[in-house]
Amino acid sequence: MRLSGRTLLLCLCLLANFAHVSSMDYDDEEEEDHNSKTSVKGAEVPLGEVQTSISIEGMFSDDQFRMLHKHTVLRVMLDGGKQQAIARADGSFTIYDVSEGIHSLDVDAPGWVFEQIKVDVYYKRNELKVRAFFNGDNVGKPVKYPLMLFPTMRVKYFEEREKFDPTVYLKNPMVVMGIIAALMAFVMPKMVENMDPEDVKKLREEMKKSGGTANALKNAMQGS
Repeated sequence: MRLSGRTLLLCLCLLANFAHVSSMDYDDEEEEDHNSKTSVKGAEVPLGEVQTSISIEGMFSDDQFRMLHKHTVLRVMLDGGKQQAIARADGSFTIYDVSEGIHSLDVDAPGWVFEQIKVDVYYKRNELKVRAFFNGDNVGKPVKYPLMLFPTMRVKYFEEREKFDPTVYLKNPMVVMGIIAALMAFVMPKMVENMDPEDVKKLREEMKKSGGTANALKNAMQGS
């Protein structure tokens, strides 16, 4: 069958239009597929879907970690141990699959005390974000994220022996009386030597009535 030039030209135009429309449809599909995905923490999450969990990351500083990790395993616990992670060799840690909400983060390091941290996992658009605070009455001091953990103090398991303090004995009335009696025993003979015989006689009689120097001092201190 022989086609005229006009018919052939019409067929070529139809084929060109069909090819152009097919190319546009393919580009639209590719662009739609690209726009339907967004990157969240290195993972592709389809647009419109809600992220349900996130990983909490942090680390101990190098110097502190070497000192803390020398004789023990460092364990980072979330909500009293419901979720936990063990520090890696470089001092870093990751707690996986943490859901939305406010969580408490503690460090289990025998012999050391770490301040508790509040970790708030919240939504921003369809993504989960993390912010942290020291555990105060309401909202404590903000903590940088990823977390950098430091111990606040070292635990003392034994009470230190008190140092010798001689002034403690001076607070005891009996000790004070003994010191005064000892002084009187040395001072009294010298005082008697310079006294009149009659005064010495009266003093001895008074001491006999009071039962001696110690009793006389005791009665004087008691107001009798």
